[in-house]
Amino acid sequence: MSHLNKFIEDKLALQKKHYREDPASIIEHFNIEQQNIQTYNGRQLLERLQNADDASETAKKKKVLIRLSKSQLTIANNGFTFVARQKRISFDGKHFWIDLVFYNRFLKYFVLIDLKIGELKHQDLGQMQMYVNYYDREVRLEDENKTIGIVLCRDKSESVVEYTFARK
Repeated sequence: MSHLNKFIEDKLALQKKHYREDPASIIEHFNIEQQNIQTYNGRQLLERLQNADDASETAKKKKVLIRLSKSQLTIANNGFTFVARQKRISFDGKHFWIDLVFYNRFLKYFVLIDLKIGELKHQDLGQMQMYVNYYDREVRLEDENKTIGIVLCRDKSESVVEYTFARK
């Protein structure tokens, strides 16, 4: 067992012992945590603005982009901005989750990333194409470029990729 794991196990055992000896402290700790959440609630926007401002320190011109569309708020500095993790899109009563969504403010396009653990399947490519089509039709603004979809996986078959997409 590593030193860190041992430390965590010891802290966990000590906390469990404390809660067994003083069950009321569970409620006290819960209330403190709820208070911390309430204190932070509403500050997320300010935090994002500050992070974007801090990250633009090295830029020649200090700029912060603030963009509000019908489905999201984007706050970015120069270049790529992180938009969402596990972004849910829904239609026909079904829900789908895009692993990562980024936006490039200079080139004006979204980048959707789907993470796959195993080998790439043709269904994965079809799923990404559905995500890209959805973003292009429902999220992308008229002055923005087409969405880019990337499927990251451990293994792939060149033939699956070639035969899944039409030739240009």
